[in-house]
Amino acid sequence: MDDVLEALEWTSHLEYFGKEDLRSPLPEQTWLDELSGLIAPVTNPLRHVGRNDPCPCGSGKKAKKCCLAN
Repeated sequence: MDDVLEALEWTSHLEYFGKEDLRSPLPEQTWLDELSGLIAPVTNPLRHVGRNDPCPCGSGKKAKKCCLAN
């Protein structure tokens, strides 16, 4: 009985999205271009801050005493 319900559920999805959409996948470059816009590189905002430089958070303290302190 579960298999029948699952098959009916899939056919309803096929009717909703259209069979042509499922048969013709996007070219590889198209979906890679779409993903590249969503994925941003991870950057460290404190990378170029020296220990004795003012903290970039704006507190006025040295970075080693503020945001760089663990």
